[in-house]
This record gives sequence, C-alpha cells and structure tokens, in this order.
Amino acid sequence: MGWRYAREVQFFASLGFGVLEVNFRGSTGYGKDYLGDHLVFAMEKGVHDVVDGVRWAIETGYADSDNIFIYGASFGGYSTAMNLIKEPELYAAGVAAMGVYDWIMIGEEDLEREYTWSDDLHSDFEEHRETYRQWSPVNHAERIKSPLMILHGGLDRRVNIKQPRAFADALDEAGVHYEYLPTRWMHHGFMGAGSPQELTYYKRIATFFIGHLN
Repeated sequence: MGWRYAREVQFFASLGFGVLEVNFRGSTGYGKDYLGDHLVFAMEKGVHDVVDGVRWAIETGYADSDNIFIYGASFGGYSTAMNLIKEPELYAAGVAAMGVYDWIMIGEEDLEREYTWSDDLHSDFEEHRETYRQWSPVNHAERIKSPLMILHGGLDRRVNIKQPRAFADALDEAGVHYEYLPTRWMHHGFMGAGSPQELTYYKRIATFFIGHLN
C-alpha cells in the first residue's frame, strides 16, 4: 500500500485492532506482472491474497482467529464481500463500503458519467463475461454467514448506488441478515478530511466491529 500516513490504519489501531493491509496482486507499484493484464486478475488473485494474509497472521500469532474483521472501500468493498463469500467461517464481521457487487451491471450499463470503469473492464468484458458473473457477490449472497454492514454514498458517481441496492435485494432473497446504510451526502469517498460526515462514517464502523467482538 506504500509508505504513507494511512488514516484508516491509524483509526483501527486507535481502537486496539491489529491492522493488516494486503498489497494484493492487481495492485500498482510492483510492475506489470503483479498488476496483471485486466481486472479479472485482481478480482480473483486479490481475494485469494487477502485470505492468505489473514491465515498467515493467525498462524504466526499476530491475530486472534475468533476476532478477524475485514473492511474495504471501492474495490476493497468488493473484496470484503467476496472474502465473506469465499471464506464464510473466517471472519467475525465485515464492512463493505462503496463497493462493486455486480460486475455484469457495471459492464452493461451506459457509463456516461464523470468516472468510468471502461478502461479496466470494457476492453475484455465479453471475453470474460462468465468470470465477471462468477466473481460478482450479488450472485452468491446466500454464502455470507458473518455480520455485514454495507455503506454507500448517494452522490457516488464512480460506483452507482444501484450496486448496493442490488446486493441488498440478493441478501434479502437469501435471508441473510445485514445492515445497509446509504448516505446521501457521501461521494466515492469524502470531499474533506475530518468533516462531521466522515467522523459519523467511522463511528458507525467502530460501533459495528466492537459490537461483534468475541
């Protein structure tokens, strides 16, 4: 993730949590082979790398296997949902923020807005359509067993709020309990650090995780 001050790492650490940030395959900074040729690479390898990192932290004694929490925003929101699906017994709870939950929806919709996924996805969408379907959390909602909170901004122009709504519908159909907190004032992130809205956002996350400690 780079050598930098990371507010979210400091936030979780201030609550007493040990924090593991995984620089999963599909990330920038380690060359083209690590980045991969297309989004499918990160969708698959990125999820596996997070799981491997968590298992390493448990095996080495850095983490308590009964209190593993996962949080991510944007692509990390997708990764959070997919980790809960792929490893339903591994996590005590998860918070997915601003995430993509249906890659087919992203690929098929008209992306005439300020931000698009087209460069990452559309170039190989048809070739990998089945993979995008398989790696869309909306199609596997019934596998989620851990408590889940979904956060999303009504002003998000990169990941439309249709994404969490579709995921919520799938969770409802599967009978999965979750918390969905759409926030009308949030974009794809926050317009100003330290705003009252941002503080409310993190307070919600802290309350949720602490409430599910074993």
